[in-house]
Amino acid sequence: MDLASGLSFLHQRGLVHRDVKPSNIFLRGERTVLADFGIVKGVDLETAASTGYTVGTPHYMAPEHFRGFTEPRSDQYALGVVLVELLSGRRVFEAADHLSVAHLHVHQTPQLEKLLPDTPPNVVGTLHKMLAKTPEERFDNALSAARSFAGV
Repeated sequence: MDLASGLSFLHQRGLVHRDVKPSNIFLRGERTVLADFGIVKGVDLETAASTGYTVGTPHYMAPEHFRGFTEPRSDQYALGVVLVELLSGRRVFEAADHLSVAHLHVHQTPQLEKLLPDTPPNVVGTLHKMLAKTPEERFDNALSAARSFAGV
């Protein structure tokens, strides 16, 4: 919930983090905080267009991110990837090089039932939705995803 609230705060200000990953997540007391805003980008969904320029960490990037386009739900995808890794101890996709990882994120459906065999079906369903291939198929925002994940 902490991370989803932080992302929601950022998104409400028209910004996208673009690098949600474990090494940018820290515990501060009993709170979880997101750091490293070095590649944050403003987003105007009315005029958004692909720039052809992609930055981020491939293992955690949304499919559209590889095409040079990000929006708030791109961060939701990355958060879903982090949650899968947290629950399974493994990355959603592994490959020999970054180009292969990108291909998997864009074209392959994550095998969450294999990665998370003992995870309740509602949690796996929430993660599948967070990891949908297009932003429109994901939750409307990070807080909605977190509430679904938490069963709220």
